[in-house]
Amino acid sequence: MSVGRFGLLMTNYSHGLAPDRLFGRVGEIARAVDESVFDTLWLPDHLMQGPVGDIEANQGAASRTPDGPRGRRTPMFDAPTLLGALAVATTRVRLGPLVSPVTTRHPALLAKAMATVDVVSGGRAVVGLGAAWDADEHQRFGIPFPPARERVDGLEDAARICRAMFDEPTASHQGRRFSVDRAINEPRPVSPRVPLLVGGTGARVLRIAATYADACNPIGEADAVRRAFAAVDRCCAEIGRDPAEVARLAGVMFHRTADVPALVAEAFAVGADGVILVPWQIALSPEWVSAISGQLASEFGDA
Repeated sequence: MSVGRFGLLMTNYSHGLAPDRLFGRVGEIARAVDESVFDTLWLPDHLMQGPVGDIEANQGAASRTPDGPRGRRTPMFDAPTLLGALAVATTRVRLGPLVSPVTTRHPALLAKAMATVDVVSGGRAVVGLGAAWDADEHQRFGIPFPPARERVDGLEDAARICRAMFDEPTASHQGRRFSVDRAINEPRPVSPRVPLLVGGTGARVLRIAATYADACNPIGEADAVRRAFAAVDRCCAEIGRDPAEVARLAGVMFHRTADVPALVAEAFAVGADGVILVPWQIALSPEWVSAISGQLASEFGDA
C-alpha cells in the first residue's frame, strides 16, 4: 500500500513565537506542505521536545547533538489535537504522528483519535506507531517506562488493536500489554484502510511491521536501513505476505538542507520506496518547504 514517496516530519516550528501566534505559523507551514511535492505531513508525538540540544544548556546556540538548537522548552503541541486542526487547514496531504509511542497513549484511544482525524480530513489519516525511547520524558510526566521487551509487546498489541478498530465493527484483542473487549469505534474512518506505519530497526519491531503494517520506517545509516528492509523481506517470506504490501519509507535525518539530495539518493539506492525528511537544526517555514519541495521535484521527480 502506498503511503507516499515524500514525507516531512514537522520537528521545529516555533521560531520563538508567543503561544497566540504559534498555531498560525504551523498552519502556514502545513498549507505550504499541502501545496508541495510532499505526500505526507508527520508530527512528532511527544509531550515535550527532545532531550538533546537543550536550549537552556546551550543558551540558544546550535548544538553539535542531533537535536540541534531545539530543547526541552521548545513548544510541542499535542499531536492528535494538532492533526485534527491541520485536517481542516489542508486538503490533499496525508496526516499522521511519527511515531506515537505505545507507552503514552493506549492504542484504543489513539485509534479513536486518528479515526476522527480521518473523518475530518476526508480519509487522509495515517498512523505511525513506535515502542518509545525517551525515558526522561516519561519520568518527568510520571509515566512508566518499562523494559524494551515489554514496550515491543505493547507495540504488537497496538498494531493489532488499531487495525481492528479501523477495520472491524467491533474490536476485541487480548494482549500482553493492551486489550480491548468489544470496542466500538464510531464514526468509522472514511478511508477504506487507514495505513499503519511501524518505526524502528529492531528485529522484533521489523517483524511486527512485516506482519501488521502498511509501511516500515527505519532511520539510520544507509547500511542499517538496507538491513532493515532485507529483514522485512525475510519476515514477509516467512509469514507468506507479499513484501510489496509493506512500503519502505526511510527516515532521512539532516542538519543542513544542502545535504538532502545526497541523503535522499542514498535512501533510494538501498531500496526505499519513499523518504521521510527529519530536519533537526532547521526551524521550518513555508519558504523552506517550498524551496526543498522544488529541489526534490527537480532531482527525483514528483511522481
